[in-house]
Amino acid sequence: MRYFSEQLVANSRPHAEWWSDVSLNREHFHQVEDHFAALSNSAAVLPRDAWMDIDSITRRVLRDDEGEVYMRDLMALARPINIGKLVSMTRVASGANIDLTSPSTTSDAIDTFFTQTLGAMLDANLITGKVNIYVSPEIGRNLDRSYSGANGFKGGTLLSYLLTNRRINKIEVTFKLSGNEFFGFVPSAEFIRPLIGMAVNTTAMPRLYPTANYQFLKMGALGLEIRADYNGKSGVFYSTNT
Repeated sequence: MRYFSEQLVANSRPHAEWWSDVSLNREHFHQVEDHFAALSNSAAVLPRDAWMDIDSITRRVLRDDEGEVYMRDLMALARPINIGKLVSMTRVASGANIDLTSPSTTSDAIDTFFTQTLGAMLDANLITGKVNIYVSPEIGRNLDRSYSGANGFKGGTLLSYLLTNRRINKIEVTFKLSGNEFFGFVPSAEFIRPLIGMAVNTTAMPRLYPTANYQFLKMGALGLEIRADYNGKSGVFYSTNT
């Protein structure tokens, strides 16, 4: 997700407008709190600098879902839009037809899958750029094996050998996937980009009574646009467990 920052607000007009809305809601909340403070115990109200701590906690929670591995690469391609716009989505690939998690699947078979099967799919979509590939922990552990068990000695791990493929930019593990799942994309806004309708933020709901509990509203809006050309060719792929 994208979070508000001084640099983001200063350099992006849409984010500056959203920040203005957030600030207005926060100011309304504080005016209610100031009214309660004038009536009773001022120490019981939420201080104005509390938002820094609250926003920091929100960031830690949202980044703890193990999706940060690929979101870090995607957010560099993000584009802010009006939240009412539609998002179109397409994808290529389905099942891998190979068990990338099994120790019994030879290193040579896995290498052939990436160089030939995946390579042919990329060729069919006219992809010349390098791709990022994100795999499940089960696949990741299998790629950590030594490649020397294959026919003919090959030094290093299977993962390090696959990374010599001219088409692969990186292979990383994400805990958002499981089993034989993996996905990948060309890291270019030509093929995929997050669409941001609102950066993540936290506001407090105005209280009705001085003794009422605080309630916080966490908001954010993000979609994913997967782009294809006129003939349906794309630079994004995903494989399920089947």
